[in-house]
Amino acid sequence: MTTTDRPLLGRRGSGLTTWCLRAVSLGGVLYAVVLLVHSLTTAGGSVPVSLSPGKVPPLDVPGLPSGVTVSAAADAISLDVARLSTGLRLLSEASGVVTALAVAAGAWWLAGVLRSVAQGRPFEQRNSARLLGLAGAIVVGGVLGPILDDLAGFAVLDRVGLVDSDSPFVLTLVHVNFVPLLLALVVVAAAEAFRRGSVLADDVAGLV
Repeated sequence: MTTTDRPLLGRRGSGLTTWCLRAVSLGGVLYAVVLLVHSLTTAGGSVPVSLSPGKVPPLDVPGLPSGVTVSAAADAISLDVARLSTGLRLLSEASGVVTALAVAAGAWWLAGVLRSVAQGRPFEQRNSARLLGLAGAIVVGGVLGPILDDLAGFAVLDRVGLVDSDSPFVLTLVHVNFVPLLLALVVVAAAEAFRRGSVLADDVAGLV
């Protein structure tokens, strides 16, 4: 029995994905070498630390408008504005909302896959679509979330007039984290494997 079912990626898509993964692998090695060389050629260094709960002191940043303060949060620097418009308040929470929804959707789809596997139906046709949904959730939560944070930061800084050349803050736009993208590619590969397994299962069932 023959099938006309088309693969999710296709030959070109699979080739491009393979090339991208190899490029990421090479880039990771080069980046590690650069970090090692840098650590050997500089006298000092820096490490990430976190403040204990309850010890979040305000920072003395000159030139801040009235009602604007800066504090060292547990894992980042926080710009606190006393009054913001409704739109900016929503934008400031957009990253958390999008990330939470992405986690919820990803968990739902992954639960469906695990449930079908537990029931002895690992190559159920819907599993491929579920894994693709999981990959999309990883991209949304891991890539879109941080980008929304950057956009919110820029919008608030612009609102309080801290985007000119004299601003004490460095503006970061479109900060893309490549780790979620790599993880999403792995999940897409798993989706393709599940799709092929589903096709083979249907072919075997047709021969019985």
